[in-house]
Amino acid sequence: MTVATVKVVTYFLGKNVRSILGSFIVAILLLVAVTCGGPDEQRPDGTEAPGAEAGARGGSSSTGGTTQNSGGKGGASQTGTGGTSIAGNAGASQAGAGGTGTGGTSTAPDAGALIDAPAPMDAGAQAGIGGSTKVDASVVVDAGLPPPDAEIVQDPQLVAYYRLDDAVGAAGRPAQDSSLTGSAGLYTGMTSGPVLVPGPAKIKFPNAGAARFTSAQHQAVLVAPAPLALRPAKNITVSAWYRTLSSTEAELFSMGDSYAVRIQGQDVVFIKRVPETWEICTATAATNDGNWHHVAVAQNDSAMFIFIDGALAATCGQAAPITYDLGMEFVIGRHGTSVGRAQFEGDIDDVRIYNAVLSPERIASLASGNAE
Repeated sequence: MTVATVKVVTYFLGKNVRSILGSFIVAILLLVAVTCGGPDEQRPDGTEAPGAEAGARGGSSSTGGTTQNSGGKGGASQTGTGGTSIAGNAGASQAGAGGTGTGGTSTAPDAGALIDAPAPMDAGAQAGIGGSTKVDASVVVDAGLPPPDAEIVQDPQLVAYYRLDDAVGAAGRPAQDSSLTGSAGLYTGMTSGPVLVPGPAKIKFPNAGAARFTSAQHQAVLVAPAPLALRPAKNITVSAWYRTLSSTEAELFSMGDSYAVRIQGQDVVFIKRVPETWEICTATAATNDGNWHHVAVAQNDSAMFIFIDGALAATCGQAAPITYDLGMEFVIGRHGTSVGRAQFEGDIDDVRIYNAVLSPERIASLASGNAE
């Protein structure tokens, strides 16, 4: 074989080897590409779903959304194809763009995503100013918002102020105290708490409503334990609005068994505890007529007083200081130490306790619907 022939054979062999090696490398690259897959997976209908590569298998989608199984308790719950969403227990639902995969749907909300409205309340639930909605028999969603008129009253003599604007029919909810003391109470009841109803039309300051108490449910507002500010020996004024048709014995409020206001047929009774017994002051007034009435009681160094609808209705000369030896809870809507006793049936609003004896003019102003 000549040198020229050897050069020709070598040339063609080298060319073929390079071609074979190149083809082999291309085949390997194609195999790797097929095995790993590209960034855009396909839906069952064969169309591409950009941005859904990991979200459909339970990871995060490329648009930032996280996949969750349908019916997630307490959180966002998403399922379906193409962004369909179903609400979970007490959770928000969101509709957004996303792809479908074997583990669920990845739905990342975009600028046009919608948030479902809360589930409707059941027949026994009431809408409250505080933002609580009863979704079903066992779940209460509490937005944690105070009523809009619940600013703190900057009056050092006002040691407790229960507006009762935050009654929503659910036991266990707080009853805000709008005084500087800040001693919130708790709505209580057998299966439900007081509900919100319209308050007295006479009230001229912002007033979202009143609390309706059902005696059969043993409903009340409980402040436990009551702070010392609610337990003065003398110099105290307590006032409230109320409406009732009941002729049975019922207490508007009671500090343990130490002082209380009781509606007893056509009598309004102011009771205070003294050593070993009680002293009683009674005003005869037919206030159980289904209309709103204002009551204020006071104790100074020499006497007990009852004001009804702004007018002095009774003065009793019991000067002994109040004794606090029976119960340390302030209660609105029933007896201070006995659940089920002297339960109030009707509406109560704007309960105030002062560590001073208010003048007749201030009491008349409250009864006229002024903030004072």
